[in-house]
Amino acid sequence: MDTLRLLLVDDEPHILSALARQLRFHYRQDPRAIVIDMESDPTRALALIEERAYAVVISDYRMPDLTGVEVLTYMRSTQPQCTRLMLSGQVDQDGLTKAINSAQVHRFLAKPWTEGALVDAVESALAQHHAARVEVELLDRARSDQGEISPQELERRRLERLEPGLTRVEFDRDGAYVLAP
Repeated sequence: MDTLRLLLVDDEPHILSALARQLRFHYRQDPRAIVIDMESDPTRALALIEERAYAVVISDYRMPDLTGVEVLTYMRSTQPQCTRLMLSGQVDQDGLTKAINSAQVHRFLAKPWTEGALVDAVESALAQHHAARVEVELLDRARSDQGEISPQELERRRLERLEPGLTRVEFDRDGAYVLAP
């Protein structure tokens, strides 16, 4: 069974702790392996998105440096099967429009949230993630069966979904691999 990763992004550490505590309590006996990553700096959250595959990301709307819409829009472009949730104490009409149109958020959670609302949103997000992942895998297999993509490309796509960035390789002018510092 694959490990499901959740990313929580909020510039307020006590909010991150409260979210994580409630989710860990809820999933403590769940047979699914759920790992929760937390980040209080949205810029560092973008780096995590490059390194790890996430099933669900919950981001606060208002944060310094980057908004939640920017974080979730980046997530959408990097890991489209990841389900995105927005957390906010307040959101303006423009922010709501951007969250829906740019980041394609699955649900909004209001601050303060109830444990039931949080769990329901995450359960719905996990189901959405599973459905999106199955759809992509089926489409890729069909493309491979029809000869549109090679078996090697099918495997590359599978590995990239599991570990984002794993298959991105840079070469120098002589054709040698360039290793990251």
